[in-house]
Amino acid sequence: ITTDKSLGVGLFQAPSYRINHSCAPNAEQSFILQPGFSPRLQIQTCQNIAPNEEVCISYMDGLDASKAFRQVFLYDEYRFECHCSRCEQEK
Repeated sequence: ITTDKSLGVGLFQAPSYRINHSCAPNAEQSFILQPGFSPRLQIQTCQNIAPNEEVCISYMDGLDASKAFRQVFLYDEYRFECHCSRCEQEK
């Protein structure tokens, strides 16, 4: 199934404690949906990641948005204030 429409939110226990949000992500997530199977999470790097470097994805679309917009969106949707390297540089 291929769709651009949001189908909901998923929590995948194994990777969820190792992958965080960044407004300058070094990885992207996608979901593999196949009838008759549980959804699967796929993480693919979008740049080289050094050993022990944190793997970060974006929790939102529209990363070209202003810092103010990103902060409001992330707080409203996920209840945290982003302090990623990009947000800290945009002070």
